[in-house]
Amino acid sequence: MPTFSDDELVELSLLRAKEVDELVEHGLLDASRRFDDGLLHSLVLSYPELTIWLQTGPTYPAEQLQVEIENISLPRLVVDELRNAAREIVSRGAETNNHEGWSRRTHNDDFGVFGFEMTAFHVAQGASKHLRNYRDSMKGPREENASMEDAAAAKYADSNIVS
Repeated sequence: MPTFSDDELVELSLLRAKEVDELVEHGLLDASRRFDDGLLHSLVLSYPELTIWLQTGPTYPAEQLQVEIENISLPRLVVDELRNAAREIVSRGAETNNHEGWSRRTHNDDFGVFGFEMTAFHVAQGASKHLRNYRDSMKGPREENASMEDAAAAKYADSNIVS
């Protein structure tokens, strides 16, 4: 297991803080939680339908993000799609967010900047979009049925008006 100096851990916490700022700016996290120290180690996103745990830990993004999704009320296929999408995001992030990339940053021509992938942000953003799409798909048929019922009720009422 790689070891990190105290200075490196501070640098990594600043990168995680940057990611927390992105979560707040995109409405994925309440602004009142922006300076919560606990967010630098893990992030819990709670929705009525599911809960997502993003375990960053002190060495993220130089090491892998861990994601756990607990289903509360979504159909299994919807949650499976979300889990697969999260795995894909984490896998893509692993190409950049790894100890080798972190170690090479001082030898790069970009003044030692670690160009990391905001994996936690992308997972949170993807989950939010996935839930929004699911909710919209559930509204559509109900609204359509309600409109058809309203039209049928109006037609019935019109035909039964006594003049």
